[in-house]
Amino acid sequence: MNRLVKHALPVLVLAVFFGYYCTPIWDMDFWWHIANGRHIAETHAIPGRDPFGMYETGGLKSDTLLKGYWLAQVLLYFAYDFFGANGVIFLKAGVLALCLAVTHARSKLAGAGEISAVLVLSIAGMALLDFTGERPQLFSFLYFSLAVFLLDLYREKQGRWSLYLLPPLMLLWANSHIGVTLGGAVLCLVAIACFAEARLFAGGRHAGRLFFAAILAAVLCTFLSPNGVSSYGYLLARQFGEEEVLTGRVSEYASPVALWRDMGKMLPFYWGFVLLAAVALPKTMRKPGLAPLLVALVLGGLSLSTFRYIPFFILYAAPYVALGLSRLAAPVKLPAALLRAALIVGAMAVLAHGFQHGTVFRGGIQGGRFPQGAMEFMRDNRLGGKVFNAFAWGGYLTWHLPPEARIFIDGRALEMKRFQDYTHILWATPYGIQQFELNRFDFVLIPYANNFTGERYGLNNYLLQSPGWQVAYRDQSGYLFARKSGALQ
Repeated sequence: MNRLVKHALPVLVLAVFFGYYCTPIWDMDFWWHIANGRHIAETHAIPGRDPFGMYETGGLKSDTLLKGYWLAQVLLYFAYDFFGANGVIFLKAGVLALCLAVTHARSKLAGAGEISAVLVLSIAGMALLDFTGERPQLFSFLYFSLAVFLLDLYREKQGRWSLYLLPPLMLLWANSHIGVTLGGAVLCLVAIACFAEARLFAGGRHAGRLFFAAILAAVLCTFLSPNGVSSYGYLLARQFGEEEVLTGRVSEYASPVALWRDMGKMLPFYWGFVLLAAVALPKTMRKPGLAPLLVALVLGGLSLSTFRYIPFFILYAAPYVALGLSRLAAPVKLPAALLRAALIVGAMAVLAHGFQHGTVFRGGIQGGRFPQGAMEFMRDNRLGGKVFNAFAWGGYLTWHLPPEARIFIDGRALEMKRFQDYTHILWATPYGIQQFELNRFDFVLIPYANNFTGERYGLNNYLLQSPGWQVAYRDQSGYLFARKSGALQ
């Protein structure tokens, strides 16, 4: 009976998180990802140029965004095409819950105690609630979790078969998301740390030739994608080159310190995990050793500098934090059965709270986030032409509108000049109005104001006062303006 309860506890916790990870589709980039997936599925080819005819393409960025996510895009497209929005939501929740399940298995493999493993699992699961976007990045979380699990299996069990699985796993990752570049870097860091551990420390574990050969093969597999080595070049360009102009405006590239007040409702759990790691990880220096601690420190530093690296740090370090916590708590003798019962009651209470407030097992598309009403109005009235649209809505319109409606921009932003012109037009600067008139748009579809600051967009005021434009449709999302001499006349 005790064994059954012990196994039931982590399963219950994972089920609770699965329910909370089932959130309505909200990620603005989801739509252009599945639009690209649809194009690949229909043409049986990976695009070399913009399949939507929006941008002039060429260079690292367009190559990466057009080709670098193809496998994940096709999977997301099929999930949506066959099962609708709820199919994508269950896929997302399943991937995130599986990441936690793998992390918990690694905790047990490392030797962490039952209660410590579940507590750390719970903190990790809460922190991941900020990362429920429906995008290829989900597969990076999963492949990363599986890759470090395979390394741990070899390290703890000396199972050669786990090393044989590492290269094909990295091959899948390389064709799913650019996050494989982080995976390749982590594998190199693990190899260096293991080599140093064996040579410099008495009693250090000797990894063996097979281990280093598998690491080398896995790293080489990260190049076996349509973009090859250029994926690493794009990552550097995004961090330090001209792409930094755009990434500086995207919250996922900001530091968690800067985002403390602006976003991330679950960010306090990340900071709690950081504090717990600072206390617990030193207890793991002797065993499991240098390599896991070094990688955890590097990923922790990355997570402190950039929000998007938080899941990788948490998923990697959680088992070692649980192990360190177990060792810290060893002198304290608390009744395990009582703690187990308290955790079960707590998990049930959290699940019941979710059902009561409608925050678990939610489906559909997040209301008010996308211009559903305006899109249906345009589609029902067969409206086409040039559309100046909100950046965040571009992917949604790309997926839903017919080719006759040519939008101005989407989340890919493949041309930096177009993004700069977009900003000027949106705020109706003198240069922006000049560009707006030169483009001869037929429609304008934008929100009333900036979601974060509440500041009203200048283009709305300009069009409301312009005799050549009229409001064709409006709802809680924003305005659809139409040129008076256009399709509505």
